[in-house]
Amino acid sequence: MVWIRRVPLLVGALLAAACGQTADEGTGPAPGGAGINGAGASSLGASGAGASGVGASGAGGQAPLPPSCVEPVEFPDPNIAAEVKRQASLADVAVLLTNGPVTSLAGVECLPNLQVLSLGGGSLSDLSPLVGLPKLTGVDLFGSFPALSDLSPLSSLAQLTELQINNSAVTDFSPLRALTNLTSLSLVGDKLVDVSVLGSLLHLKTLGLFNNQIVDPSPLAVLPELTELVLTDNQITDATSLASLKVIKLDLGANQISELGPLAASFCLVGPNLPKEPNCTLDVTNNPIDCQAQASNLTLLRSHPVDLLVNCPP
Repeated sequence: MVWIRRVPLLVGALLAAACGQTADEGTGPAPGGAGINGAGASSLGASGAGASGVGASGAGGQAPLPPSCVEPVEFPDPNIAAEVKRQASLADVAVLLTNGPVTSLAGVECLPNLQVLSLGGGSLSDLSPLVGLPKLTGVDLFGSFPALSDLSPLSSLAQLTELQINNSAVTDFSPLRALTNLTSLSLVGDKLVDVSVLGSLLHLKTLGLFNNQIVDPSPLAVLPELTELVLTDNQITDATSLASLKVIKLDLGANQISELGPLAASFCLVGPNLPKEPNCTLDVTNNPIDCQAQASNLTLLRSHPVDLLVNCPP
């Protein structure tokens, strides 16, 4: 099982709603829209010629540009500039998606109706332009961000519901404690060790912690609404604390687990997050499991309504 999805994690969930308010998304630059200056940065005014009557005035429920944004607004990063240019006005930008490398978010603070930000990697190091964006609910950093080490700007975005940060240089994940409205979180390849910082995220339903350095997953046992937990490729030796989680999907592949007894006793039995006839998935492939010694536990697990993935014969 692979947690990383080729389609950015957040866009599929939020794009439809955002595009419902974004008439020109995906149609190319609007007539009279942003130009590219000699330095390669884009500048866009609050209302472009040819816009369909929706500008920075707040018509249609849109928020106006912040007073600190002086037109024309500059977007130094060429990939961000190209995406913003596709819209008739800054107030029309609800989804900002780029697969190309991103070096700066400068100018994004002037997108007051931005709901989803999805970036495919780059040398980005500063998230501070996101502070104060009132409608931002999804941040998807799905590429590789080796220069990103500071998550503190995210702590002010209490409205975030979905967040993904991949392959970063972050060592302090404590700013995530404040994001108590998160329902989906993915931290992939971030060298995360201490998951206790996630214990306050009580509304999490999906949590992906693929390819980190987690030894003790027990702080995750307090998450009451969790239905999908991916801990593939960590350093977990004991899954006892996870046995009581009423999740539908539990991925523990490529760890150091050898004892299946606790999971066999309770995984995928009746719980508040499970359907009446659960069809759960448990992945314990590529762990040092002695198939003969764990035969009784394997039999018990297979008696549950579980799709069991293990390197042992039936």
